[in-house]
Amino acid sequence: MTVHPKYQHCGLAKRIMHEIEAYLIQVVDESAVVKLLADKHTHRLYEQFGFHLAAPTSMGMIWYQPDKENEHNRINPEFLFESHLE
Repeated sequence: MTVHPKYQHCGLAKRIMHEIEAYLIQVVDESAVVKLLADKHTHRLYEQFGFHLAAPTSMGMIWYQPDKENEHNRINPEFLFESHLE
Protein backbone atom coordinates (compact mmCIF):
# COMPACT_ATOMS: atom_id res chain seq x y z
CA MET A 1 0.00 0.00 0.00
CA THR A 2 1.22 3.47 -0.78
CA VAL A 3 -0.32 6.60 0.63
CA HIS A 4 0.13 9.80 -1.36
CA PRO A 5 2.57 12.11 0.45
CA LYS A 6 -0.17 14.75 0.80
CA TYR A 7 -2.16 12.31 2.97
CA GLN A 8 0.65 10.68 4.93
CA HIS A 9 0.82 10.99 8.73
CA CYS A 10 -2.97 11.36 8.98
CA GLY A 11 -3.67 7.81 10.14
CA LEU A 12 -4.92 6.66 6.75
CA ALA A 13 -2.53 3.68 6.50
CA LYS A 14 -3.59 2.50 9.96
CA ARG A 15 -7.27 2.79 9.03
CA ILE A 16 -6.65 0.72 5.90
CA MET A 17 -4.66 -1.85 7.89
CA HIS A 18 -7.47 -2.15 10.46
CA GLU A 19 -9.82 -3.05 7.60
CA ILE A 20 -7.33 -5.54 6.15
CA GLU A 21 -6.77 -7.09 9.58
CA ALA A 22 -10.53 -7.48 10.12
CA TYR A 23 -10.85 -9.11 6.71
CA LEU A 24 -7.97 -11.52 7.38
CA ILE A 25 -9.39 -12.53 10.76
CA GLN A 26 -12.79 -13.16 9.22
CA VAL A 27 -11.81 -14.90 5.98
CA VAL A 28 -8.36 -16.50 6.24
CA ASP A 29 -8.12 -20.08 7.49
CA GLU A 30 -6.23 -20.61 10.77
CA SER A 31 -3.60 -22.73 9.00
CA ALA A 32 -2.90 -20.11 6.32
CA VAL A 33 0.15 -17.87 6.24
CA VAL A 34 -0.18 -14.34 4.89
CA LYS A 35 2.98 -12.72 3.57
CA LEU A 36 3.64 -9.16 2.47
CA LEU A 37 6.54 -7.11 1.22
CA ALA A 38 7.30 -3.95 3.16
CA ASP A 39 9.48 -1.09 1.99
CA LYS A 40 12.33 0.07 4.15
CA HIS A 41 11.15 1.17 7.61
CA THR A 42 7.45 0.57 6.88
CA HIS A 43 7.63 -2.79 8.62
CA ARG A 44 6.89 -0.95 11.87
CA LEU A 45 3.36 -0.22 10.67
CA TYR A 46 2.71 -3.85 9.79
CA GLU A 47 4.13 -5.10 13.09
CA GLN A 48 1.32 -3.18 14.84
CA PHE A 49 -1.10 -5.55 13.09
CA GLY A 50 0.59 -8.82 13.99
CA PHE A 51 3.01 -9.20 11.09
CA HIS A 52 6.56 -10.30 11.91
CA LEU A 53 9.80 -9.98 9.99
CA ALA A 54 10.33 -13.16 8.01
CA ALA A 55 14.10 -12.72 7.65
CA PRO A 56 16.32 -14.66 7.75
CA THR A 57 13.90 -17.51 7.03
CA SER A 58 12.36 -15.69 4.05
CA MET A 59 13.43 -12.79 1.89
CA GLY A 60 11.39 -10.81 -0.61
CA MET A 61 12.45 -10.93 -4.22
CA ILE A 62 11.46 -8.94 -7.28
CA TRP A 63 11.39 -9.64 -11.02
CA TYR A 64 11.15 -7.18 -13.89
CA GLN A 65 10.12 -7.71 -17.49
CA PRO A 66 13.45 -7.66 -19.37
CA ASP A 67 12.22 -5.09 -21.90
CA LYS A 68 10.67 -2.87 -19.21
CA GLU A 69 13.62 -2.53 -16.86
CA ASN A 70 14.02 1.04 -15.72
CA GLU A 71 16.92 1.96 -13.48
CA HIS A 72 14.78 4.51 -11.65
CA ASN A 73 12.32 1.81 -10.58
CA ARG A 74 14.79 -0.89 -9.66
CA ILE A 75 15.55 -1.77 -6.06
CA ASN A 76 19.18 -1.62 -5.08
CA PRO A 77 20.12 -5.26 -4.27
CA GLU A 78 22.31 -4.04 -1.41
CA PHE A 79 19.12 -2.82 0.30
CA LEU A 80 18.02 -6.41 0.75
CA PHE A 81 21.03 -7.14 2.91
CA GLU A 82 21.25 -3.95 4.96
CA SER A 83 21.02 -4.40 8.70
CA HIS A 84 18.39 -1.65 9.09
CA LEU A 85 15.84 -4.24 10.22
CA GLU A 86 17.87 -5.46 13.17
